[in-house]
Amino acid sequence: MQVLVETIENGVRATALLPWKVMAEGATESLALAELRAEFARKLPRGARVVELLEPTAEGNPWMRFAGDMKDDPLYDSWQESIEAYRAQQEDSDEEVTREIA
Repeated sequence: MQVLVETIENGVRATALLPWKVMAEGATESLALAELRAEFARKLPRGARVVELLEPTAEGNPWMRFAGDMKDDPLYDSWQESIEAYRAQQEDSDEEVTREIA
């Protein structure tokens, strides 16, 4: 969720950028955001929730605009190797824990 946080005369105002206006104020940013969360809880019916909806691209998947961004990055291959090594290490660790439990 996107929230506009702005300094006001007596503290901070947090405004949710949604189709309806929900605003809260507090002496600090964290207090203003906590009050904003409470205001949402008061306004939303039980079971309702607010989710972020990404705008679809022509391809249909909003993440496609990032596809291929790193293809020419010299660190990409070593980054992928590190990911694979970490995953292999985690798999070994998971197998070890499973053996200990059994």
